[in-house]
Amino acid sequence: MENRENCLICGRPLIYKQIAEEKRCELCNGTFQSYVVCENGHYVCDQCHGKDVNDLIGSFCTTSSATSPLDILEHLMDFKPVAMHGPEHHVLVACTLLTAYKNCGGKINLEESIKEAIERGKNVPGGICGYWGNCGAAVGSGIFMSIVTGSTPLNEKVWALPNRMTSKSLSAIADCGGPRCCKRNSILAVMTAIDFTKEALGISMDTESQIICKYHHRNKECIKERCPFYKQNQR
Repeated sequence: MENRENCLICGRPLIYKQIAEEKRCELCNGTFQSYVVCENGHYVCDQCHGKDVNDLIGSFCTTSSATSPLDILEHLMDFKPVAMHGPEHHVLVACTLLTAYKNCGGKINLEESIKEAIERGKNVPGGICGYWGNCGAAVGSGIFMSIVTGSTPLNEKVWALPNRMTSKSLSAIADCGGPRCCKRNSILAVMTAIDFTKEALGISMDTESQIICKYHHRNKECIKERCPFYKQNQR
C-alpha cells in the first residue's frame, strides 16, 4: 500500500518529536502517547497503521458519530490508502451507509454490520462495471440494504429491497455515463441510497452535504463537465 512512509490521512511527511504527546488516532479515536505526528497534525496509531485499506475504513466507521453519509464518504475517499479507482470503494459505500444509518436511528449492531459489509464487499471484484454490467459501488449499496433488513436468498418479506437498491444505484450510475470513475459512482450510489432508505425504511439520513470533486486531476478518464460533481459545474 502506497504512502505507508507518510501520513495515511493526508500523505504529508511525518514529524518525530523528542517528547511524547497524547494524540487521538484519526481512525479508531483511541488516545495514545506518541512521538510521531504528520505535518498537518494527524496521528494514526500503530494498530491502525498495520491494517489494510478495508480494515482502515472499518476502524473509522465503527467509531464515527457522523450522520451525513456524504461527509463520511468524502472523508474516507480522502484517505491516502484509498486509490483513485479500486474495489475498496465497494466496501466504502456499504460501510459509509451503515454508519450514517446507525447514527440516524437505525437499529443495527454497527460493529458487527461493518465486519459483515467488509467480508461481503471485498469479494466484489474490481472492474465489474464494464465486465459484468454491475458496478461494485451499486453492489455496495445493495450490501448495505441487505444487512440492515436482514435479507437472505430465502427471505420473502424483504428480499426485494436490496435488489431494488442496487437497481436504483445502477440506474443513476448508468445515466451519468462512462467511462468509470469510482469516486463518481460511489457518490451516486450513496445519494441514491439516502433517498431509497427514507422511502423504504423510514430512516432519514443527513442530506445537507454537497460534494465538489477534488479528485479529477488524478483521473485521466475524467468526464469533466458531464459529471455532476465536477468543480466547474458548481460555480
